[in-house]
Amino acid sequence: MKVNKNVKTIGLLILVIFSLSSVLNTNNVSAFWNWVEWNGTITYEEGNLSGATVKLKKGSITLDTYITEGNGHYEFREYVSTTDYLTLHVSKTNYTSESVHVLARDIGEPWIYDFELIFVKTYAVIVGINDYAHDNYTTLLYCENDADEWNKHLTNSTGLDFDYVKQYEDDAEEGIGKATESNVKSELNYVVSNADGGDIIAFIFSGHGDNVGAYSLCMEDADVGGGGEDGFLNHTELANIFDDCKAERIFLFFDSCHSYGMDTGIADLSIKSHFFLAAAADINQIAYEDEGNELGCWTYCFLRYSWGGSSERTPPGYDLSTTASFDSIFYTAYIAHNLFALLELPEYSTVTFPKRSNYYGEDFCLSR
Repeated sequence: MKVNKNVKTIGLLILVIFSLSSVLNTNNVSAFWNWVEWNGTITYEEGNLSGATVKLKKGSITLDTYITEGNGHYEFREYVSTTDYLTLHVSKTNYTSESVHVLARDIGEPWIYDFELIFVKTYAVIVGINDYAHDNYTTLLYCENDADEWNKHLTNSTGLDFDYVKQYEDDAEEGIGKATESNVKSELNYVVSNADGGDIIAFIFSGHGDNVGAYSLCMEDADVGGGGEDGFLNHTELANIFDDCKAERIFLFFDSCHSYGMDTGIADLSIKSHFFLAAAADINQIAYEDEGNELGCWTYCFLRYSWGGSSERTPPGYDLSTTASFDSIFYTAYIAHNLFALLELPEYSTVTFPKRSNYYGEDFCLSR
């Protein structure tokens, strides 16, 4: 990137599969209240989960509590308003999960929901590097801002609420590790080794990219090295880390020069159908920063313009939900990126084109 560039543990509850069935109209209910009954199981990859505490909540108010027994089954029956916004909150030692849905608006008879609660854990490794140890690499301005923006986006601003998020930058501080190749690779290996089927992984990088010898993401110690590494996380090393990963969906977002070159290794993996890559620049192209918004231009276009909705430029009515198609997000960001370059950074408008590889398919998203 040039200076010119503008969580195997059980985690968070994802799918609630609802099937609504009619029952006898035996309750004399008012126009705005009804009995609702939930019957279901809590499951994960190895079977039903027992010993978890399940609460039915309306906002911060707990309506009922149930502790699952050996078969992982629980049930609730509550008299609630047809307009209540309810949460099924599931917790157990060392992890907490929840899922929210709005009740159906049918009036005059009880509702019975039969469903299966499936646990999915979400992991994110986020790297943003401004200052490099070696003088070969110019200081970047906003890569740490990119990392902060992604952290916020994955943890609280969109409702994604990722379970496990680790951030790395050029200076270690509270909650942030030092972005050496050894540290970042160790973190990625930890995440990959702990992810189960159904889990989701996001690996975000903003910093310099390299195309000498192999396409690489330049960590803070590029050309300096340490811990047995040279400071370059190249496309072959990245592919080796993710080879045989069990996660259902793996999202790679690289805001750096030559970043689409990292697809060279992913494309040959037997599990490539699990991946979505969004890269700021094609092979041998540069990426640049947006001085006006103090973010990488690709990060700005992807998060704020296309997905985040905090920009006045976001198209009216565009789907900003957690389940929005990443193909749609990418292409909206792509158009914005090239228009932005044409209007505000004309010297780069014919040089940089974001690229994507969607091996997963049209339903790729980061929502559980």
